[in-house]
Amino acid sequence: MSEDKIQVSLSLVIPVYNEANMIAPCVYRCLSVMEKDFDDFEIILVNDGSRDSSENVMRSLAAEDSRVRVLNNYLNLNVGISLLRGFMASHKAVVVNDSVDLPLAPEDIAVFFRRMGGADILVLERDCSRGYSFWRHLTSILNRVLRQGLFPFLSAGFYDVNFAQFIRREILPSVLPFSRSPSFTPAEVIFRARLQGYSVKTERVMYYPRTSGCGAFGRPHDMIWSFYDTLRFRLLLWLGKIK
Repeated sequence: MSEDKIQVSLSLVIPVYNEANMIAPCVYRCLSVMEKDFDDFEIILVNDGSRDSSENVMRSLAAEDSRVRVLNNYLNLNVGISLLRGFMASHKAVVVNDSVDLPLAPEDIAVFFRRMGGADILVLERDCSRGYSFWRHLTSILNRVLRQGLFPFLSAGFYDVNFAQFIRREILPSVLPFSRSPSFTPAEVIFRARLQGYSVKTERVMYYPRTSGCGAFGRPHDMIWSFYDTLRFRLLLWLGKIK
């Protein structure tokens, strides 16, 4: 094993919905970078009920390289559920998420992996939100206001909890959320970790907006679903159902 490589194993989870043209460039770039930085890693592609040829492309990539694995949602379940499926299917010591358009540059993964240190979760916060649609901007703003208003203690020190996180695989079973919505699912994982005394830290990272196409997240029902999950979690805390 190379002493220059990170010797803690890593799972990279990437949800995909109707992105057939972007999958191969994404995977080849991740493989090229990660094999230089990690001795042991896997890439988990979660096909979220795509209606184009995304699944065929992913299966082909997995056949080429055993480090690429494919999970298939037969219906579009959205990014929250897809991330959880990928996290729980992971085989490595630490799991991190990204999107198929790579807003978190693969070249930055090793950098922030090393900065994780002894933390149980490292929350990466975007340095900007360039390229967002109107609805995605609105969802992000309202979700942040609601989250900080309802959970001032659990939100302290966090500005952006919906980008990417490094999570130690061993703690996942104890921080699994009730939420399944796009915006609040990652937040609930972080809140549950804090409630249980796990070490959670943050780092600011450069955000790379997509250069073509339009992402699936950011529709009005995403906002409504996330607000419902946020309010439900608050109610469960008030009732003492979550500790």
